[in-house]
Amino acid sequence: MAKTFDRISTFLSKPRARVKHSNDRIVELETKKELNKFLGKTQFKARVVGLPRIDEGATFTLASSANDDLNENIVYVRLEEIEDYFLPDPSTTKLNGAQQLIDLILAHPVAVVEPNVTGIKLGSLVTCEFNEGPGNLGKQRGLKVVGSLATSDQEEYADLIMKKLLAAELTPAQLAMENGGYQEQSQVENPSAEDFAGRYGQASPTVKRFLDDLVKIIKKNNRQDLLPINIGSLFRSLGSQASIMWGNVVEGNQAAKMGWFDTTYKPNKSYASYVATATIGTNYGFYGTEKKKGGYMRKYMQYEAKLVLQDGIDGKIKKDDGIKKITEIYEKYYNNYQIVPSRHNLGEAIDIRTVNGSRAGIPANEYTTQQKEDLKKFAKQSQYCTFANIESLGRRGEHLHCNSKKEEGGSHGSDI
Repeated sequence: MAKTFDRISTFLSKPRARVKHSNDRIVELETKKELNKFLGKTQFKARVVGLPRIDEGATFTLASSANDDLNENIVYVRLEEIEDYFLPDPSTTKLNGAQQLIDLILAHPVAVVEPNVTGIKLGSLVTCEFNEGPGNLGKQRGLKVVGSLATSDQEEYADLIMKKLLAAELTPAQLAMENGGYQEQSQVENPSAEDFAGRYGQASPTVKRFLDDLVKIIKKNNRQDLLPINIGSLFRSLGSQASIMWGNVVEGNQAAKMGWFDTTYKPNKSYASYVATATIGTNYGFYGTEKKKGGYMRKYMQYEAKLVLQDGIDGKIKKDDGIKKITEIYEKYYNNYQIVPSRHNLGEAIDIRTVNGSRAGIPANEYTTQQKEDLKKFAKQSQYCTFANIESLGRRGEHLHCNSKKEEGGSHGSDI
């Protein structure tokens, strides 16, 4: 008890640590407040900030006229009430350089345009719907454009973006002012909307870069039989992580239940001493100065979570209370030591479904054993992938788990 008191006293005596803790709690409270205002809200107004496709092999067009081919395509949209909190507006941003502007546009959500919606242009104002909206624990899944709204500033908005690209000194070959969309260069076989199923639109720029590269590798090897790739789990909040652990272990969404948890997260009771000697406020996370010690602490954190899960299996704790308790464990380690359970919590991990059994009802390829191995091999060939492995092989929830690079030339190291 004395050691625990000393650590807490040390933490409270450091102004920077107190300020950081206070700021973290304020952010958490504000986030919960913002999510509450979305309860019951199904439709969102959005601005079209990009037409298909913007990526490393794309050229830009002025979008001076409507593109009738967009009725079965995708667009990048800026959601009012949501993106203002996270991303700068591409039309007003002070970012310099074409690639920076491209990356900003790519960071916005991708929405599927419903077949009955036509006349979409760069700068158009549209109505969007989620299959699961932010009012549902912050989820943003299945975004689609369901209508077009009248606006008098569409051309002005589009011109602001195009002027920024021109000011970035793109060459005439890169900037083709025709046809109203973003056209691919013929010498590069870029991914298309048809190459993905599932949640590609909700992926972070880091993950999208890897996924696009994976599809290019697949096409280069003439393995279209592996397409489309079905995108499953991406970013998870700590609360969502706890909920998934409960579902997989207590409710049996993973056939092996606790065996799956032990194999995946390797909880270890014997690592308690690493936590006892840790200094609150030090970064023991994936990118911290003490990440090796943090790895042992992460496994003890999961041991604490395992005890709650076992109580759930034994009927000693109710679902809501169990999820809340696990969330509190994860939040304690994140707030004190910058440790998270998974790279999913950093928006750097991706699960590619390898069986046609999505709980969301999204159809996917039923890969053979050889196809699964080939998909893993191609993922490892990507310059943007640092880890790839088939998890839950032969069981419900089977997937190819991949970690994407945080930045160019960076490395995540080993998986959790």
